[in-house]
Amino acid sequence: MDDITALIKGATAVPKELKEKEKELKKKKKSGSSSSSSSSSSSSSSITNISSYTVVDSSIIDSIKARCKKDSSTLEDVARYLLLDLSNNHGVIRLRALNIINTLFIRSNTFRTIISNDIKTIARCAGLIKTDTTPTTIANSYQKEVDIKVKELIELWDVSYGSYYPQIHAVARYLRESLHIDMPNIRDRTTQHVNEIASRDNNAKRMILLRRNRIITELRDSFNDIVSDLNELEGCFSILFPLWSTFKNKDNDNNDDSNGTAKKGKKRTIWECDGEEIDNDNSDDDDDDGDDIDWIDGDNNNDDNDNDNDNDDILATDVGAATHDINITVPMSIKGIENSNNTILLKTMKELYKHMTRVTLPKVKEWIAVLDKALPLYDDITTTNANTDIISTQHNYEKKQTSDAIDKLLLFLRDAENLVEVRCKPLFHES
Repeated sequence: MDDITALIKGATAVPKELKEKEKELKKKKKSGSSSSSSSSSSSSSSITNISSYTVVDSSIIDSIKARCKKDSSTLEDVARYLLLDLSNNHGVIRLRALNIINTLFIRSNTFRTIISNDIKTIARCAGLIKTDTTPTTIANSYQKEVDIKVKELIELWDVSYGSYYPQIHAVARYLRESLHIDMPNIRDRTTQHVNEIASRDNNAKRMILLRRNRIITELRDSFNDIVSDLNELEGCFSILFPLWSTFKNKDNDNNDDSNGTAKKGKKRTIWECDGEEIDNDNSDDDDDDGDDIDWIDGDNNNDDNDNDNDNDDILATDVGAATHDINITVPMSIKGIENSNNTILLKTMKELYKHMTRVTLPKVKEWIAVLDKALPLYDDITTTNANTDIISTQHNYEKKQTSDAIDKLLLFLRDAENLVEVRCKPLFHES
């Protein structure tokens, strides 16, 4: 909590430049009456424009927001420290605290609730609601700026959030109607601003939905061609590397075994020796002790001829060697595999590869991004039309259509990236 206290203290502190100007002003006031009157007027005019000193450094604001986002309970402490700063004698400290309060007020629902419960404290700091506490001379010199700022914030919060926070609306009405305080004409400007934002949002949503409709139409017309290009590239790759699918299937089988699809401890291997397949099925869960293998024993094979012994020797050798891994390096570049028999095939693959990387994949990713933006918009669509049920049914249909299109594109993107980025890229990245 000491960290957040230090952040708030640093955020609301009076800038050094302003402090120096205030000291200089005090010194001039203590000097001769003739020089004091002239110099103090010029100094006070320069200090009166204090808007630049009330702007809080963005890095400090970001640090406060990060702490509040990490731990929402920090918001209560932040609000308490800022509200205490509103009772400070220095007007600049109040203004800086008000700027921070407004920033957090707009961003956090929890912070809005805390501030709405203490809205009278904010009104008192500007003297709108009178108390026995009177500000000092320095605070009075900036009191006009504090009054204007508080009025603007209360009016702005009332227009934007008054319907959700009755305390704010009640204080705003009390100041306008009971105390007859001349509030700034921010209501009309705020209402206009809110309407402009809503209009821009609606236009943006409308544009997204229009793009969504074009994508759905384009998918219906061209998706089969896109899939056909991917299948053609897959077929060319399979012709060039026919064993790739075999290795891939074996890897999938191993993954299935590791995920528990096969019984633990059960191994089944087919060994091939001299054209014959030998089935080695270890169905027991016990460790393999070699009892199920017909090992060669020279003393007990007098009835076998020399050829049988040779075959048994090969079998024993093969069974023992089968437990070792064999790494085969396949040249994965055009220079390593191109010849007169596959030149046309490689040329076709290269054209398909370039089209997939430069056109198809970027387009599919863009489609997915637009559809992801369009999908949640159907939850926000409301209508007052008499045919509400018909329109709602249409929206539900379009929402499901969008969701299905996203799923289909994601599956295609997964397969396409596996083929293009993993398998084909090593072939063509140098060419």
